[in-house]
Amino acid sequence: MQKILFFIFLLQILAFPKAILTQKNDDQFIVLDIHVKVSLLVETEAIQLNSNITHYDPNNDIDLKNVALPHCTLYLTSFYVNDLDNIKQGVSEAIKAIKPCLDLRMGKVSATGTYGMWEMEKPDCLQQMSDLIVTNTKQFIQPNQPIPAWVKNLPEPIRDLKIKMIQEYGSPNVFSQFAPHVTIGYDNSTTTNFDKIVNSLRPKPISYETKEIGIGISSKHGTVLRGKDLADYFIQPPQ
Repeated sequence: MQKILFFIFLLQILAFPKAILTQKNDDQFIVLDIHVKVSLLVETEAIQLNSNITHYDPNNDIDLKNVALPHCTLYLTSFYVNDLDNIKQGVSEAIKAIKPCLDLRMGKVSATGTYGMWEMEKPDCLQQMSDLIVTNTKQFIQPNQPIPAWVKNLPEPIRDLKIKMIQEYGSPNVFSQFAPHVTIGYDNSTTTNFDKIVNSLRPKPISYETKEIGIGISSKHGTVLRGKDLADYFIQPPQ
């Protein structure tokens, strides 16, 4: 029965052509994005910002309206497919200790390398969410994950720190390096004014309450496939 369920799960994943599924020897891995679900107001504004980028830069390779889901990543890495139930249980246990952010404020938009990011503040409640999720699921990650080129090109000592984080947690952006944001654009071409376009955007001042965490299937450029979350968890409000 377990093999049958695993086969069905693989068929579901392979039905998503942009999902990141890899194999090494006899092991199957999938890149998952454990994330905070943003409010409808934040999602609507993120879609508008993304559309504005695409209007002026057709090379923008992220589509938040039809393909990708606006979100705030807590932990993005490659996991063993066979450990999916354990990953879900780890997140479920973390949720019990997580407190919601009651007034999480969105910030400015900025271009960071090839990415356009809508930044958000990092209160203790959001840092705790990421820390607990990482702690409860890191034992199920793919070992010996490759070091991205952008990390190798960083100056010291940040380069060494991020490499060590990848070696231990499979991600360079956890704990002290956690930088919450909503990705709104991506362009790696050299023929556009991507930076100028992104940095000219002025998003509405928005704050929201974090109510839900999802386990999403990661696609290109660290996006999450819209409507394809594998699990959702509601954060209990303080008593």
